[in-house]
Amino acid sequence: AEHLLAKLKLPTAAGGKRSEALSDSRARRLAPELLPALECLVTDYRASHLLDLQCGSGELLVSLAKKRKGLVAVGIAPDDEAAYRANGNFAAAGLEKRLIAVPASPTEVLLDTPRTFERMGISKALWAEIDFVYLPLLFSEGPRDLDGVSQILAATRKHFSAATIVVAEPTEGSRLSKNYYAAEFLLLLRLTRAGPWTVEQWREAFAAAKLPLSAEVGLNVDGVTLFISRPAGRSR
Repeated sequence: AEHLLAKLKLPTAAGGKRSEALSDSRARRLAPELLPALECLVTDYRASHLLDLQCGSGELLVSLAKKRKGLVAVGIAPDDEAAYRANGNFAAAGLEKRLIAVPASPTEVLLDTPRTFERMGISKALWAEIDFVYLPLLFSEGPRDLDGVSQILAATRKHFSAATIVVAEPTEGSRLSKNYYAAEFLLLLRLTRAGPWTVEQWREAFAAAKLPLSAEVGLNVDGVTLFISRPAGRSR
């Protein structure tokens, strides 16, 4: 694990000013349900190298790495400040040789992987080992359309052909409408012109991207659904 992460470009100081209080708050709300679900997936699919497209403060990766011995993970952070904070949490947990956060645009990572990984310092050896790609709430922070979402999903499979892909997104329905945070959350979505899609709309996006869905897992908090696509030849 150490040699694969050794050449990545670590931010050495907090330079950005973007606040992640809202995303961290949501992460804490989701953790009681989301963490056990992801632990099961990582264990069942025997994941060894994970890419988290929105790692936040890194708490999720720390928890997964403690549960899954030997797990190596790269977290994508929105800016230097966020990456610096996440890497501090990894070091505090004694996991800095297995976990690292790097600032980058999640969509650039998925759409233009070779160039973005080269800029970030991710080696081809590490890239080839990634067998679990996690896209948490990647599409819920702004307007979306079927073509744009399916393009990103198709690119994810193209660049990570051997990886399990897990998309976590809020979905319209009773699990969201009955949620304690629904009013607050739906207001946020309306302000960003990003109303939640139905499960059927997400299935349509996966179909348009030619990504077979292997499973769906519904959570209660924020009405989040995990959409899981296994690599070719691995339906379970």
